[in-house]
Order: sequence, then structure tokens, then C-alpha cells
Amino acid sequence: MEKILDELKNDLEEIKNVQILSELKAKYLGKKGSISALSSKIKDMSAEEKKNFGATLNKIKNEAMSLIDSKRKEIEDEILNKKLENESIDISLPSTKVPVGAPNILEKIIEEIEELLISMGYDVVDGPEIEEDKYNFELLNIPKGHPARDAQDTFYLKNEEILLRSQTSPVQIRTMLKGKGQEPIRMICPGKTYRRDNDDATHSH
Repeated sequence: MEKILDELKNDLEEIKNVQILSELKAKYLGKKGSISALSSKIKDMSAEEKKNFGATLNKIKNEAMSLIDSKRKEIEDEILNKKLENESIDISLPSTKVPVGAPNILEKIIEEIEELLISMGYDVVDGPEIEEDKYNFELLNIPKGHPARDAQDTFYLKNEEILLRSQTSPVQIRTMLKGKGQEPIRMICPGKTYRRDNDDATHSH
């Protein structure tokens, strides 16, 4: 068994590719391989001999498998290193500029307006798009029965107390309540609103 293992070591030194390595593995560890063939000798041994021979044979098999796996990794690493060397990229070269699109025209206009008003001391304030009736109508002095409350104009959720805001004025109400009248308010609140509008020169879904 030691002699077979030495032969395997010598053969592995000559191996240069994975395909030949697979053939070599079959030669030693395949069903009819020289190491596997040794198992046929066990039937003619005594119980004690079988025990010792079997343990030694398993040790040789494991060592042979370890040698072959190690050689496989060596070959694969060498192939990878050659590939990396041949396909290396000089990261110091200037990259190709890839266009990444442009802002939506409406978003661009909003940004320009925000920048202008911020430079004049205004704050940009945001608020919830799902709003309470209290902020969207009542605190704006729009009483019950007002035409703006018509279900065809306002999108209510579940009941008439929760809705999709029909204007951004609720943000102003919330800001004023938060300030408690203790400081001046300079603000704009651009954002989405939800209501049934007919499209015209100044309104669009």
C-alpha cells in the first residue's frame, strides 16, 4: 500500500490539468483502481488481519484523496492566477462616463423653487399624505357640507375622518400648531395632493 501511495505521489508531480487528474484518480481510487482493488484481499484474511488491514487501507485511501484534492486546488489556483494576470485592469485609467439619466422636469422645478426660497429664509416642510379631516378641512374653516367635501372631489379612506389630503394646507396648520404662535413662520410645503381635478392649463393629475 505504501508503494502504491509513493507511485501516486510521483504521478501527481507530472499532472498539469484537471482532466488528467480525474483520470489519475480513477486509476487509483476508481472501482477498479489499484487502491480500491486491495479490498478484495480482505476475504482471505483472519478476523484480526482484516481489522488491521482495513484500518490501514482506509488511512491510505484518505491520504490518496487528500493528495489528489490538494493537487486539484493547486491546478485551479494556477489557472485562476494566469487568468487574473492576463485579464488585469489598470484601475488608474479614466473610466468611461456612463449617463445616469436626468431629474424629472417637475422635480427639477420644485428643487429650483425650494433653493430660491431657502435662500430667502424659508423652510421646506413636509407632512403626511394620509391626513385627518380635522387638518385637511375643519381647521381651514371648511365646514361640514362644503362642496369641497363631496366624495367625488375628495378620496376618503374607510370613513370621512381619514382621507388622502386634497391640498398641502394641512402642513401649514400642523406647522402653526407646532409653533404655538411663539415665532414667525416662513415656509413652503410642496408635495403630492389627491383630488378629482379636470385637466386644464393649471391642473393635471
